[in-house]
Amino acid sequence: MKKYKNSSVIQLRSFALILVVLLTAACATVPKTTAQMDTGDFSLLPAGGAMYLWADMAEARPLLESISFDGLDLKQAGSILDRTGSAAAVFSGAGSDRFFVSLRGKYPVFQAGFSMTFSKDWKKIKSSTGPSYWHSDKFNVGVALDSQRALVCTADPFEKLPSADRPAVDVPLDFEDFRTGSVMSGWITDPKTSVNKFLSTMGIPIQLPAEDFFFKVLKSGDDQWELVFRVRTASVNQARALVAIFTLARVFVSGSGGSGDGAKTIYDFLPALFYNLPQRNEDVLTLTSDNFTAKDMSLLFNAISVYSD
Repeated sequence: MKKYKNSSVIQLRSFALILVVLLTAACATVPKTTAQMDTGDFSLLPAGGAMYLWADMAEARPLLESISFDGLDLKQAGSILDRTGSAAAVFSGAGSDRFFVSLRGKYPVFQAGFSMTFSKDWKKIKSSTGPSYWHSDKFNVGVALDSQRALVCTADPFEKLPSADRPAVDVPLDFEDFRTGSVMSGWITDPKTSVNKFLSTMGIPIQLPAEDFFFKVLKSGDDQWELVFRVRTASVNQARALVAIFTLARVFVSGSGGSGDGAKTIYDFLPALFYNLPQRNEDVLTLTSDNFTAKDMSLLFNAISVYSD
């Protein structure tokens, strides 16, 4: 009987040890050195992206849940959204390096790691930089997290973190002031190329001599949202000329419309986007749209994606 009890104790201890090892091994966590780098909303994002975006996850929740991202409905990530306070992301366009997201919140590290350990969709991979992360071929993403932050990337998240050879992004001058009060905000790094290509593809006869291009979403009422754009030009004269061009453009888009079959295109939204005349302050123009519902805002985002790389 004693031998049986000793055997049971040994088995229980062995089982407990296996659980501890599994839980420890399951944690592909963000190293302390990375946590120390996390000094601002964009501090973990690398330079060189096409567009940078920040979101207050609680305030922007109605918008985020209505957006489909890379074919994934963000409503499916409800448990993650519940635990996330804010998110910052960089988008690099098409290819294998499409985005890198830095999330801040409160995350169940052991629970998440243990779950991934026994999931066929995830496997643990050692980064070339040293730490391990979780990768899913099914979703084509890599994930690493600790109790306060999570990194999500279409490649190895640790390879994309700022380092001595890979500088962090410089937040543009005046952006922090611009995004005050927004639920989502961001900037485009090369507006002369990307924004003008977008306008040209749509057939809008405007070319923006933009040095900076900021955007933000403000909540203006119950399920009412407005877009605000800030364009900094190279000179006051260019800004003045743009005011005249936008005045003509409002006439051009006032008669624009969709296909008439119930499916909305970008042309359905142009009158709302050009609803107000731009306000000029020296070399800076500020444009404010009409109000959108969350549903219309999501349709607008989807329509824009059709004309974007």
